[in-house]
Amino acid sequence: MNIFGLDIGSHSIKICQLAKQQDKKWRLVSAGLVPSPQPGMQSEQEADFIKVAEQVKKLYQEAKITTKDVVLSLPESQIFSRVIEMPLMSENELAQAVPWEAEQFIPMPLSEVTLDWQIVKPAAVGKEMEKMKIFIVAAPTVLIKKYIDIAEMAGLNVAAIESESLALARALQTASSPFSILVNFGAKSTDLTIAAGQKILLTRSISTAGEALTRAIATNLVLEPGQAEEYKKAYGLEEKEAEGKIRKALLPVLDVLANEIQKTILAWKEKENQPLSGLILAGGSAGLAQIGLYLASKLGLEVQTADPFSSLTVDPNFIAKLKPNASLFSVAVGLAQKEI
Repeated sequence: MNIFGLDIGSHSIKICQLAKQQDKKWRLVSAGLVPSPQPGMQSEQEADFIKVAEQVKKLYQEAKITTKDVVLSLPESQIFSRVIEMPLMSENELAQAVPWEAEQFIPMPLSEVTLDWQIVKPAAVGKEMEKMKIFIVAAPTVLIKKYIDIAEMAGLNVAAIESESLALARALQTASSPFSILVNFGAKSTDLTIAAGQKILLTRSISTAGEALTRAIATNLVLEPGQAEEYKKAYGLEEKEAEGKIRKALLPVLDVLANEIQKTILAWKEKENQPLSGLILAGGSAGLAQIGLYLASKLGLEVQTADPFSSLTVDPNFIAKLKPNASLFSVAVGLAQKEI
């Protein structure tokens, strides 16, 4: 099925269409991004949804996407996901057991969510004591309807919807990738995903994110939010820029983020006893100057900035325009790679 990926974020909307070549590698057909109208998806007003749909339609046309069948992502902070362990059982037994397990961590009636799951680690046959690992995702039905309505307002057909973590792992990992922690640094939340290959083994969403960094600069330097955002992008953690004032404003917030990532890593190692090969930083704030060095020193891990285009066949002239924002496209690329 010919599809494209659409990632509607709180600050920007990203779109990506890929095509699979004869050698099974993906070729970039088109991609693009536009700012998200505000308050956008945070609103419950139809007038705001219409504005988002109009911006989606504009981007779709400008990017010259050749199909109307779209795969959408749902924000990790607004859905419920967990990896659980269960004894070896058949698919029919699993279908009956998973909803009961899901009730233990979903803070709303199951009648109000859409539930899905996948086996990320099967139990070995003959090893009765070994547990299966199941990745469960539940999304509020009203949230799903909101995204479908916006896509349909834009004249699109929704082929599939999935969590950002699944798309991220697909875009940034290969089937043989070692255990890694993927950090998707959004505007309103930072999503942590531990994956091996393209299998999700842990997810967590924390509220310390891009907007918190902007607020810290605005408060410390008495700036308007728009100007603070520009300073953040321009100077990041550079010590020699702006007399180091931007770095000084950002560090307390980043220390909170690093501590939360460290807690997640320690909890993972204690439970699974599996070392992580490194950290891949995606999302809007992944491009901040020196943030990789800062996180590497705090966490003792190798840190890479995500480049979902690096494994694709691309037109050098076209990709040059996208490269500065490559990490922003991680979810959109993963959505476009979904096999339907």
